[in-house]
Amino acid sequence: MKPRLPTQPRLVSLSEEIVLQRTGATDLSLIRVLNLHGNGLTRLTMLREMPDLRKLVVSCNDLTTLEGVHHLNELRYLDVGFNRLGSLEGLSDLPRLQHFDLSWNRLTHIRNALTILRKHCPVLTSLDTRHNDWKRPGGEHRMHVLGRLKQLKHFDGVPVSEDEMTAALRALVTSRVSVATLASRSRG
Repeated sequence: MKPRLPTQPRLVSLSEEIVLQRTGATDLSLIRVLNLHGNGLTRLTMLREMPDLRKLVVSCNDLTTLEGVHHLNELRYLDVGFNRLGSLEGLSDLPRLQHFDLSWNRLTHIRNALTILRKHCPVLTSLDTRHNDWKRPGGEHRMHVLGRLKQLKHFDGVPVSEDEMTAALRALVTSRVSVATLASRSRG
C-alpha cells in the first residue's frame, strides 16, 4: 500500500496569514525560503514584503506573468517551471539570482527573454528553459543563449563546457560582424 501524502488546499491568492502559516515565520521580513509549489496561484503578491527571500519555488501553478518578482535583492534561486508564462515581463532587478527554472512554460521569444535576463540577472549560472516553444531560426538555441549569457555553467540540465562557451562566443562575434557588414553594404 502506498503512503498517503497530506494535501494542502490550493491557494487562490496570497495573504500574510497564509504565508506565515505555511512558513512558520513570525514576520514576512524573516522569510528566506518560500515554497508555493502546486497551489493554483495566478499572481505573485506580497514578495516585496520579504526583502531577504533567497529561494522561491512557485512551480506547478497558473502564473501567466512574473509581475511582482522584482527588487528581490537577495533572491538566488527561482523556480517557475510548469506555469503558463508567455514572457518574462515583470521580472527585474534580481542581482544575486543564480538558478532560474523556466521549464515547461509557453515562452516563444528567446531574444526578448535573453535581453531581460542579461539586464536583470547578471550572475545567473544555471538556467533551464526546456519544453518551451522557442521561435528561433534553425531551431537550435543553445549556442545563441550561451553567447548572450556568458556566465552560465549549466543550461537546460547540461553543464556548459569551456570549449562550448568559446564556440558560442566565436559564433556571436561572427554573427555581429555579418550583421554589421550587411548594414554597411545596404547603405551604400
